[in-house]
Amino acid sequence: MVEGHLIDIPVGTKVRSCHRAPIDGIYEFVEHIHSHNCTPAAGDVTTYCWRGQLLPICKSCGQRGIWKLIETKFDIPADRDMTSYVLKEVRGDRSDVLYPSGTKRQATRRNR
Repeated sequence: MVEGHLIDIPVGTKVRSCHRAPIDGIYEFVEHIHSHNCTPAAGDVTTYCWRGQLLPICKSCGQRGIWKLIETKFDIPADRDMTSYVLKEVRGDRSDVLYPSGTKRQATRRNR
């Protein structure tokens, strides 16, 4: 059996705008790629990105920059929270849907 490998991305990893985030976490804007006189607003300095999501450009001037991973964090935002769907549709936690009797079928071993 092949075991899955965990992604080990260290805090402090730098990623350019328009490149994909290597891991879920909070990224902080460090600097512009090309010298620029823009200073991002306080609310635009950090952003949360999921693994594979493109890091944004500077919201103040629209230029590309460099972002630094400051915290690995696995959040499920409200718009992506599927808990109610899973409880209702997958597990069957609805009164109008019959749920299995609760007894699990025991696996039997055959003696050879």
